[in-house]
Amino acid sequence: MPTLDRTAVVSPAWRDRAGFAGVDVLRQPPGTLTLDQRADLRRIARRLKTSHDLAVAFAGRYAAFPGQLAGAELRELTAVRQLLARYGLSDPDGGREIGRFTDAAAQSRYEELLGRGSAGRGAALRLLAQLAGETAGTVASALARMTAPDVRHAYTQLHAAAVRQAQYLQAWASR
Repeated sequence: MPTLDRTAVVSPAWRDRAGFAGVDVLRQPPGTLTLDQRADLRRIARRLKTSHDLAVAFAGRYAAFPGQLAGAELRELTAVRQLLARYGLSDPDGGREIGRFTDAAAQSRYEELLGRGSAGRGAALRLLAQLAGETAGTVASALARMTAPDVRHAYTQLHAAAVRQAQYLQAWASR
């Protein structure tokens, strides 16, 4: 994997129907982050890991499932993790396996969501669409307060991807 400023960079840029444009966040100039902005970045990382891990779990469970979703979400999480590393922040769940979280509340939430999505393929797709909508709201709120150019750029892309994913998943749920 190529590096920029000694941080792994996913390349080349990519886009798929499931969402994320694959911005190279480290090519944007860094800024400074307040304590609240740092907390937002960590919160978004955890939210993205939750969505990604659920997408992987459901894709393994249901034969007809949007295959590009987990890959798009992994690219989103990778971009946010690159930003965490750039700003010297720990990833709340970095290095944890699929479906495992360091925080007991996050672990409990994941298991509750996994249970809800286990009611069937449609339930899983609707749940993931709901999570994408919630992610869009979380990112939009954080974006409104963000001044660092690199994080602002990534949040703009993440917001657009989350909106696209919600639409994509709603369309799949009606199939």
